[in-house]
Amino acid sequence: MKHILSLFVGLFLLIGCQEKPSFKYQDQPDIIDCSDINYPLIKEAFYAFEEDLFRYSGDTSKSDLESAYNRWIYPSQDNEFDIKTLVSPYTVELFQRLQDEEPQLFNLKSVDSNLNYDNAFIKCIVDNVRDEELRVTFKALVDTGTMSPKLFGDRLIFNLLKVTRDPYMRYYVIMEYGYGRMFFNDFSEIKTNG
Repeated sequence: MKHILSLFVGLFLLIGCQEKPSFKYQDQPDIIDCSDINYPLIKEAFYAFEEDLFRYSGDTSKSDLESAYNRWIYPSQDNEFDIKTLVSPYTVELFQRLQDEEPQLFNLKSVDSNLNYDNAFIKCIVDNVRDEELRVTFKALVDTGTMSPKLFGDRLIFNLLKVTRDPYMRYYVIMEYGYGRMFFNDFSEIKTNG
């Protein structure tokens, strides 16, 4: 009986001490400053998705950020983009981790967006947008509870250069139009084929 108990304790400790997969992009620069989040995970998700954007756009040198965003963001505005054609198995894995470890980042009850605009991280993003016109519009929509990707989408498209030069806007776009649009998709093929 004592051996069985020891075996169970040992198995419990072994399972409990298993590490999560290591991150690939933690050596990349910290381009935003927001607290109250699991920043290593959010940062990893951001860089993994941007890596997917570069791969999708064919820019292996990662030299044209605006073009990489451009190829994806226009069709994403009207939900005409199949997110499964873009994301890698690693990004799908990070999406699951975001749901498990940062569930307050999302709001699946909203009809307009799967992103939770009441989340401290999103509020940090809104407060730190560099372009004043974009920030004022973004903040007004969030503060009045009327923010939706459709309402703000035209501003993004017409200001894509400003968006790609502002790390806070890039984080927003990836969280809203990237991870926010990954819900209700079957990624099993991507996982098995990746």
